[in-house]
Amino acid sequence: MKRGGFCKNCVLFAETTGFESITTAQGVFVKKPFQNLRKATGKFGLLQTHEQTGFHCRYTEMADEFIRRFTIPEKRVDTLMQDMAIFNANKEVLKSICKTILLLGRQNIPLRGHRDDSTTDSSKNRGNFIALLESRAETDEPLHKHLESAARNARYTSKTIQDQVIGIIGSKIRNQIVEEVMKVGVFAAIGDEVTDNFANQEVLSVCLRYFNEEKMKIEEQFFDFRHLTRITGEAVPDGILKSLRESNLDPTMLRGQAYDTTSSMSQGRI
Repeated sequence: MKRGGFCKNCVLFAETTGFESITTAQGVFVKKPFQNLRKATGKFGLLQTHEQTGFHCRYTEMADEFIRRFTIPEKRVDTLMQDMAIFNANKEVLKSICKTILLLGRQNIPLRGHRDDSTTDSSKNRGNFIALLESRAETDEPLHKHLESAARNARYTSKTIQDQVIGIIGSKIRNQIVEEVMKVGVFAAIGDEVTDNFANQEVLSVCLRYFNEEKMKIEEQFFDFRHLTRITGEAVPDGILKSLRESNLDPTMLRGQAYDTTSSMSQGRI
C-alpha cells in the first residue's frame, strides 16, 4: 500500500513520543516507507543506520519479549500473577499446617500413630495431626479448599513433610539456645543414653545448662538427640562433642558435665 519497506518492530512497538523524537532521516522505515534502494547499504546505508539506533534496539527487544511470552504462556504477566496468587494461597495453607504441628509439639502430643496416610481406614483415628488439621479446616476456608482439592503429592500433610517441619522448628529452637549460651560464653553439658527398643538402637540425649542473662536464672534445655553405634565411655562424649561442634559451640567453654549413674563418661574426651 505504501510502496516501500518498513521496520515491523519499530512500527508495531514505537510509542507516540518515540515517533515525535525521530528525525526526518530516521523516520524512514518507521514514519514513512523506505523506497530508495541505492541508499540501502554502504558506509552510511539506511539499513545499517536504522539498525544501530537506540529506539530500534529497544523496540526489537520488546518484539522478542512479546514472541517469548506468546510462545511460552507460563511467562505471560497474567499467568505470573495467577501463579503468585497460588503461591500466596499455598503459603497461608503451609502456615496453618506448621502452626498445627507447633501446637502439638508444645502440648507434648504425638502427631500420629503407626500410620496416618490415605490408605488407613477413614472410620479409624488417623492421628492427632490429621484430626486437628481437619478440625481447623472447618473454620479455615483456604485450608479446607486445599485439603479437598489439592493433588495428593501437594497437600503438605504427609509424614515426610511433618518430619521436615519438625526438623526446621527444632533447628530454630536449637539456634535460639545457642544464641543465649553465646551471650554468657560458658555452659555445662548433660548427657544420658537409652536404648530405643522399637528402632533397636542407642540414643543419646544432650542437654545444656547455662545462665540466661535476660531471665536472670539458670536454664536447663534439651538440645539434641544423637544415635550411637556404641555406648562406651568414649563414644558418649564423642557424641556430645559432635553435637556441640555442629552448632558452633566451643567445647573449650564447657565448665561442667553431668551423666546419669555413669561417672566413667566424664573420663572420656571432654
